Amino acid sequence: MIDRRKGDRRTTPPHLAKPPPGVLERRKGPRRALDRLQQELCQELEVLAKLPPSQAPAGLFEQILTRIGNYLAGSFQVGDDEVGVLLAKDQGRLLRFAYPLELYRGKLNFFPIMAPSVAGQVVRAKRGIFHNDMAAVPHLHIYERILVPGRPPRPIQKMLAVPLLDPDGRTVGVFEVSRKASTPGEAGPDFSALDLLKLTDFGGVLAAYLVRFTPQDF
Repeated sequence: MIDRRKGDRRTTPPHLAKPPPGVLERRKGPRRALDRLQQELCQELEVLAKLPPSQAPAGLFEQILTRIGNYLAGSFQVGDDEVGVLLAKDQGRLLRFAYPLELYRGKLNFFPIMAPSVAGQVVRAKRGIFHNDMAAVPHLHIYERILVPGRPPRPIQKMLAVPLLDPDGRTVGVFEVSRKASTPGEAGPDFSALDLLKLTDFGGVLAAYLVRFTPQDF
């Protein structure tokens, strides 16, 4: 641009340059889709939250987890078994799988946050993370080997994880989205910073609902 005060010609710094036409709209696209996704799901959860205990359907917590798991799987185009919801228990010393339901109902579904796991790292740092080379990242391989009916065990090649923070800033759990396959190439596209932002937004909205619906004996 031209600085008319000095008559010289200067170059607009890249970070101040106006993006090409259409770029801003494309950037808004995933956020708008996520907003619609959140709105629909939150409306459903609000209806359930207002039901008196006597009218609440049996297995309400599992139904809510299934709805959240399905939404996450659809949003990130992964399988239901590639979505994980972990919630804190024992005053935040442990993380327990709440989804997939096969892990929630199992006996080996919780571990210390100090264990070498991606979820534990996220809880301790209170910050989301993504890895596209999980073979080189210390994590709890046991959960990849648990048999899920109709789904052969596959190693996790790529993972995205964010903390679930309540209104007071306490970490109450973790959302995980992974890509499983025999090799990284078969697992699909790498996770990105935009995916991290998307999952962080989702977790910020749903954390309060999970706290409200989690059974006392969780």
